[in-house]
Amino acid sequence: MQYKIENYLMDQTIFKEGDVANHAYLIKRGSVRIFKHINDVHVHLTDLLGGDVFGELSVLRKETRTASAMAIEYTELVVINQSTLLTHIKKSSPVIRSIFRKLMSRVVDLTGRLSETQTQTNDQSTFMAICNILEMMHTIHLHAPVSDRSSDHDLGINYLNLSKKIRDIMPISQYDIGETIKKLHEIEIIEVQYKKSASTDKSSEPVKGNTREHKNDSAEKFIKILYPDNFLHFTKKFYSELQEFQPDPVADEIDFIDIDDFASIVKTSSKIIYKKICAGEIPESIFCINRPEAVEWASEMGEDYFKKAGKPQVELEDIECIDDIVYVKDVILQEALSRVGHNKLCTLTLMADENARSIIFRNISSKLATIIKEEMETKVIIDKVEAYDIEEEFIEKIKELVNESCE
Repeated sequence: MQYKIENYLMDQTIFKEGDVANHAYLIKRGSVRIFKHINDVHVHLTDLLGGDVFGELSVLRKETRTASAMAIEYTELVVINQSTLLTHIKKSSPVIRSIFRKLMSRVVDLTGRLSETQTQTNDQSTFMAICNILEMMHTIHLHAPVSDRSSDHDLGINYLNLSKKIRDIMPISQYDIGETIKKLHEIEIIEVQYKKSASTDKSSEPVKGNTREHKNDSAEKFIKILYPDNFLHFTKKFYSELQEFQPDPVADEIDFIDIDDFASIVKTSSKIIYKKICAGEIPESIFCINRPEAVEWASEMGEDYFKKAGKPQVELEDIECIDDIVYVKDVILQEALSRVGHNKLCTLTLMADENARSIIFRNISSKLATIIKEEMETKVIIDKVEAYDIEEEFIEKIKELVNESCE
């Protein structure tokens, strides 16, 4: 089957949000940016590279485009029309079709939540932009010539003037401005005062606070920064701390990590993680396997490969105690044990865990194993200092034998 190829130049639009969806696309060469406009804000969703497919959800759901796509650089796209896409899906088994429908529904849900997350990120930028404009206007207000000051100068910046200036500088709603001022007042780094109009009240004394009981339609609102020198520092710190307590719903759903990433999270090495997996100290329920790659690899290795497990491979320097002999080849272990007197061997066996102990008995003669077991019953207390010296000596013997075998 021949597929149509379309070429797009850098920054050229491939489709727009709201367009009729007739085709999906496979990136043969180049890269594509997917984005949305939410409340007049440009929201960057993701960047796609060669081999990625996009635009298929709208085609399959017979909906208009839910986002826009633009070529980041010169890009070649393989065009997949609706009938071809549906034909391939219909040819798959009922189980695969069912799984595909569920995955499609899940991706749509996650895309929506990703948009919300991106919008929250833009909200953070909006918050700091408003704070910067407020700080700038407050500085100008404080240093205004006395001749230019109004009778309300000491109350702070007029809220209506502040709002107008912010909207002149950036595209933002009055609601967002109000919410930002509310947050700043709640954390007590600004002061909000209302001055009642003389037409509604003979008293024009300002009232502090921003509760509804202090407000009326004709009241004037004033904003004063309480700590001008540290205002921006406080606002940045407030938002950075706030984000630490906000979970990422998208990451919670779709994030999978490998062994190295998991080791980094728990502040250890991947070698220790592998050891704990082998020892059964980490629950198997937290691990998963990529099915397609695993099946392909298993078929390459053949069935005989999985009938017997080899010893885990570790670095020589990782062998530190008697319990680590589980990683030592039997031929090396047998030679090392033959060079240890039976008194020291008894001490080593007492120090070993159950798994290492069974390996020791397996690699010595049955007669010697019987003697060691009998002595272990009577030798309940051991000198710890002497025991650690014996263990260190034995580990060094193992390492010497390993090095000799490699020469």
